[in-house]
Amino acid sequence: MIVYEYLPPRLDEASENHFSKFLESKESDLIPDMVSLAHTPMGSRRVLPRDCFESASLEMSSSRLIPHLKTCVHTQDSLLREVEFFITRGASQFLCVSGDAAESGSLDSVDAIKNILRHFPNVNCHAAFDPYAASGSLKRERALAKLECGVFSLWTQPVFSLSAIEEMAFVPSSKVFVSVRNLSALSAWPRYLTRLRENPRTASDLLVWTDKKALKMREELLSLGFGLVL
Repeated sequence: MIVYEYLPPRLDEASENHFSKFLESKESDLIPDMVSLAHTPMGSRRVLPRDCFESASLEMSSSRLIPHLKTCVHTQDSLLREVEFFITRGASQFLCVSGDAAESGSLDSVDAIKNILRHFPNVNCHAAFDPYAASGSLKRERALAKLECGVFSLWTQPVFSLSAIEEMAFVPSSKVFVSVRNLSALSAWPRYLTRLRENPRTASDLLVWTDKKALKMREELLSLGFGLVL
């Protein structure tokens, strides 16, 4: 399965046809099964998923759109209202993330997923897995907690080698979506690149990363049963 990740425009760049232009700009040989609507990255003033959902649904079925839910900006009640907003407009899948600005006491994604599935048992919730987090045991514990909640899949951040997902061997490949981006796409993700350059394990991967290598890795991951987020 292939998912395109759509980053909504900045507020001063918003236009009615921004989503259609996004679809036109993607690689024609990779037809997406779904498109996720990303939430505003920290420090960036962008159109929110709820504000671009209806225009995006004019271009493709609402059931193929996956709004991101950033739990750190919600209470349990406001999050349920947000989910209901999307459901009444045809959505049935969500990516639930704690968010960059998550602080102690803010709504955790695991608790949020439990609450969503308790109130809306017919939706699919996806969750995030950070392959570059410092603690291996904590990563596994968090991933298992999300799987036990009943998440449909776990999504990684951009990876540059298969070794980055080896720690997810305890998860069936059919429940893992891997983000593999080429260099031109990665230019829009400076905060990821900064983190990855500081990680010795991935430094050599970044030095030899090419569009050709990205394409080969995508093909290998698809053959192994993983989903792709592009």
